[in-house]
Amino acid sequence: MSSLSVFVTAVLARCRRGGHERGDSLVEMILVLPVFGGMFFAIVQGAIWADARNLATAAANTAYSNARAYDGTTTGATDAGYQFLETSGRNLDGAVVTVNKTATTVTATVTGHSLTLIPGWFGTDITRTVTGPVERWVD
Repeated sequence: MSSLSVFVTAVLARCRRGGHERGDSLVEMILVLPVFGGMFFAIVQGAIWADARNLATAAANTAYSNARAYDGTTTGATDAGYQFLETSGRNLDGAVVTVNKTATTVTATVTGHSLTLIPGWFGTDITRTVTGPVERWVD
C-alpha cells in the first residue's frame, strides 16, 4: 500500500468518526446563541407591549362605560379609568385618562408608555380611544 492510499484511508476513517469537526459545536453556539437570545428578548418585549395595549384599551372601555351612563360624569369616568389601571397591572407607565362628553357622544382616551426590559429606554407610546353614544332617555 502506498503512503497516499494510507493517508486517504486515515482521512476517510476520521471523516466517518467526525474527527475533523472537533470544536465546531462551540463555534456554532457562539454564532447561534445571540440570535436565540435576541429572539427571546423580542418575544418577551412584544408580550409586554401587547399587554400594555390591552390594558389601555380596557381602561378606555371602563371610562367610556362609566361616562356613557345616563347619570355619568366625565370626572367619575376619569376616576374609574385610573382605578382600573391601578388594580389591573403595571405595564402601562405614565398613563393619562381623558374623557370628553357631549350631548350625544362620549370619547375616552388612555395614553401611556409600555415598559421595557432595558432600563433607561423609553417604551413605545400607546394611545387607545373608545368613542360611542351617550345613554339617553327617550319618551
